[in-house]
Formats: sequence, C-alpha cells, structure tokens
Amino acid sequence: MSSGLIEVPFGLELVFPGGSVRHDYSKLPAPRVVRALARAHLSLTNSGGGIKTPGTSHLYARAIRRIARFFERELGSDGLGALDAAGYRRLIADLGGDHLEGCVRALLLRLVETDPDLVHASVRPLLVAPYLLEQSQSVPIPPLSGAEAKRLEAACKQSILALEARLAEGERLLEPVSDPEELTDAERVERRIIEVVAREGLTRGVPRRLREDRRARLVRQLMGLLFPTLRDLAPFLLLLGLRTGLNPESLDTLTVDAFQDLGDGHIRLRWFKARGGGLEADTFSGRGQWSAGGLLRRAVAATARARRIAAPELGKRLWLYSPYGGRQPIRALEWSVRVAEWVASVDLRGDDGELLSLDRRQLRKTHSQRLNARYRGALELVAGANQSTRVAAKHYVNSDPDNPVLINTITEAQGALLTRARATVLTEPRVAELASSPAGAADALDVSEATARTLIASEELDVFLAKCKDFHNSPFGAPGVACPAAAWDCLFCPLAVITPSKAPALIALERRLERLRETMPVDRWHQVYGPAHRVIGEEILPQFSAATLERAEALAEGEILHLPLAAQTG
Repeated sequence: MSSGLIEVPFGLELVFPGGSVRHDYSKLPAPRVVRALARAHLSLTNSGGGIKTPGTSHLYARAIRRIARFFERELGSDGLGALDAAGYRRLIADLGGDHLEGCVRALLLRLVETDPDLVHASVRPLLVAPYLLEQSQSVPIPPLSGAEAKRLEAACKQSILALEARLAEGERLLEPVSDPEELTDAERVERRIIEVVAREGLTRGVPRRLREDRRARLVRQLMGLLFPTLRDLAPFLLLLGLRTGLNPESLDTLTVDAFQDLGDGHIRLRWFKARGGGLEADTFSGRGQWSAGGLLRRAVAATARARRIAAPELGKRLWLYSPYGGRQPIRALEWSVRVAEWVASVDLRGDDGELLSLDRRQLRKTHSQRLNARYRGALELVAGANQSTRVAAKHYVNSDPDNPVLINTITEAQGALLTRARATVLTEPRVAELASSPAGAADALDVSEATARTLIASEELDVFLAKCKDFHNSPFGAPGVACPAAAWDCLFCPLAVITPSKAPALIALERRLERLRETMPVDRWHQVYGPAHRVIGEEILPQFSAATLERAEALAEGEILHLPLAAQTG
C-alpha cells in the first residue's frame, strides 16, 4: 500500500514504517483550499519532505484544519489566492502559541514549488523571512531525578502486573468447564458475553438482552479482561524508554518481530528512526522479566489475543489495543499514548508533591544520565553511531568534549596508558581451569572464593568491557565511590577481568574506535583512542580461540554501539 489522496471521503492515507495514518478532511470548510494543502501534505511525506513520522503528520493535519477554519471565518473565500500578506499575518497571529507556523510555511512553500500561481505573490517573501511569531528559545528537557525515576519504575511494574492479572482472569473465563450446569446464571451470561467479545473484539456483537442483564458485569469491564486499552500500553512504553533510551517515535512503531533472542542473555532490537535515516539496531539485556527483552516478550503476550482478530495490516504491529471500551475495532498505536491519564490513575508524584508532569523525551535523557553516572567520560558510547559526542554532551550528559581542561586531562592520561597495568585476561582453557578450582581461582585473581566464582560463572559484576573485582574501590576514584573512569580504562585496570564472553563488546568497541578515526584529526585520535585500540587488537583478542572470535564477530556485526549492556538490566 502506498500513500495517496482518498476522494470519498476526501482525505489522505499516509504510509509510515510500521503502519499507516489516515486524515479525514471531508468535513472541513474551504474545500478547494483544503485540497491544495492536502496535496502539499502528501508531497512533503513522499518526496524527502519533513514529514517522516505519524506524529509530525498529525501536526500538519492540525495546521490544515486551522487554515480551513480561518478562511471560512476571516476571508469568506475558497481560494488560496485570497490570502495576501496582510491575511497571512493575521493567520499566523491566529495560530497563537500552537507552534504551527512552521507547518503552515512548509505547506505553502511546497505549493510555491509545485503550483506557484496558487500562492499570492505578496505572501511568498514572508515564507522565507524570519518567523512572524516570536520564537522562544528551546528549553532543554531535564531528566527525571533519581527518586522520580525509581517511583516511575515501581508504578510501571505495578500497572503491568495488574494488567497481566486482569488478562489472566479473562482467559480463565474462556476455559471450558467440566459441568456447565454448575454455573450460576450470572456466570453463564458473563461467559456468553466474553465469548462474543473474544471472537469479534467489539461490544456491539453482544445481544442487547445480555448487555442489559444486571446479573453480568458491565460489557466494557468484560472487554477489559481480554484486551489492553490505550492507557494499558503506557507503562510498557515508559519502562522500555528507561531501559533502552530509544526515542518515543521509534518505540511506538515497533513491530512484533522487532527483537531476536541471541541466546546469551541478550536480545537484538531493530527499530526505525525517522530523523536518523532509517532502520537501526542494538543489543539489550534479555535477562529477567523487567529487562528490555522481558518487557518486549510480555508486551507480545499481552497483545496476542488482540493480534489474532486485528485487521491484517495491523498484524505485525506490537502496540495493539481496544479503543473506546470495545465500541470500535482493534487499533494500533498511531500518535500518542495516554501518559498523563496513566500518571493520574496511579497517582504518580514528582519531587514537588504534584502529579508528575512527564514528557517521554525525558526518559532518553534519564537513561543517558544513568550511563554517564556509571561510565563517566565515555561520551562516544552514550552517543553511538548516529549521534556526535557534541550532541550527546550538550543534550544528554553534563560534560563538554571541547572543554580544554577535559581534553588535556584525557590526553595526559591516555599518553601514560601504555606504561600502566593491564586487565587480567582469561582464555577459554584458563576459565575452565579456574571454574573447577574455586580456591585456585581466588588465589589467581586475588579475591575471595565467592567473588572468584561470580567473576567466572556469572555476569553480576559485568561493567561492559570486563568484569570488575571491586567497582567501588577503583584506582580511578576515591574509596567507596563508584568508578568514574571511561569504559575503555578497564583495559588498563588491575581490577578488571576479561573473559571470552566479553569478546563481542571488545570487537564492537574496536570497530567504533575505528569509525571515530574518520571524524577527528589523526594525531588527536591516536592520543585519545590509539592505546585502547592497540591493546584490544594486539593484546587481548589474539588470546581467544578462533571459535570464540567467530561467534563474537557475528554478535558484534551490524550493532550500533551506544549502550553498555550492564546498564540495561532491569
């Protein structure tokens, strides 16, 4: 299916990655004006324009509706030519603080390109002049405080558990009973209602006499025992935002097959990022029910029944729900999840004691701040392949990569790295040998037997490139304080233990450092990243077997490295 105009009723059908959006313009005034603007809307979607997501498309649709009503109310005309410079200024003033001026300008500019006679000559210069409405300076969106993030996580988990319990009750009602005669009248009515709802996904299929039967629970309540509502999706999306750091639009358009279990406690997740140029992928934790992988699996399960009866074009969408209490067919998330409504329903409070005013973009910043707190200085890891360190530092972490003091500090430290200690590297045979002798492992690693077992047999002490003997007594920081060093400093830390399981992370970092070589002066690259790159490629990886390296290459292949795996567990 491709994007296009729909004549009856007049509107647009726009296709985006993961789904489509329909805008109905049939009931708007000034139909000739609307038709011209709808063509511009379609063009901006299809030919490299600024409309790349459903959310942006809805903003443009809102602008078209405002323009149509302005023409009816102020101009009394059904032709764009009636909008002269004075009328344009009145139109923009009429928009007030809705931040739609950019959409109006883009629509009219596209018409100037495709059909210039439609736009009044006096308006054209205004479309490339400074904005008429005073543009307020962008105010950075702050991350959540640590306490707010913890309260948000707890509320999300509680809501998800409540939804799963609700859906489990619905499944119980649908189970066959050994003796139907033992059911009460109310139970029989409920079973008949819920069977219809499960089959059709609509309450209108329930006979009126059953809807009005006072012995049964409300039909809408029974509907909620089978399908999630739009509000039910909120805690999944919010918690995934904290776990992954993905932007809201990427999360909203996830498909049911967007993630793959790698079999080593991690998943590979694929998503679409419109502003980043297309499909992206990364590796996240899949351990535990509250990890990114655990949340995705639970979301698939919660929407499974809705997916079975949804329209075929919605079958691959992850976020399905029943709208309006079952009065309309199953839908996929298109624009905005009801965050404020969910926050009020769980009485989630901010640090000021008021209901938490939550912008989903805060989750990305909260996620990045958490990484920065644990891996301070590792801006390239926080930034990833699709974002510069300048952007990461300015928008997501409290560091400035161009600060001369910071640069000098890094340069001096990295210049001395090759004369410093090295991490302990355990080859495959050495891991097997130490695993069979806890006392020998404790002696070899200079730790207790319990710590030695943890270092060798689990990921509990994982700090991305290595496992750490004592994260809160680092040579890079004060005693009792979490290690503040950059991730690659583990390569030169006597507390770090590198096992074959870390090979994928090492290869991914090695590739990332190689890509950075093309983005900066060669001498600076060698000062900052050269030592780490050499140690990975010349000292550590050659110690592992060919089979380990082959598997690690496959796991690292195509990954966008920006999220240390240890920080993603739930």
